[in-house]
Amino acid sequence: MDNSALAGIVPTAEVYGDAGLAGKLGEFAGLARIAARVLRERVDLTGTALLDTATLFREMELDNEAAIRRAGQ
Repeated sequence: MDNSALAGIVPTAEVYGDAGLAGKLGEFAGLARIAARVLRERVDLTGTALLDTATLFREMELDNEAAIRRAGQ
């Protein structure tokens, strides 16, 4: 997620012409940055969980193949 556009937001009354608008825009940008960070963290956690699950299933598959080979001997 690219949040570089948020970095360009400088909420000042001089830039936006109104202190209230600048304040609300600053709050929004701050919340958007937090949301982007949380989303990135959740995506990372999901990716890790999927890799862990795939590893677990692969290990189970290998164990099952070994059990089948042992049973056939």
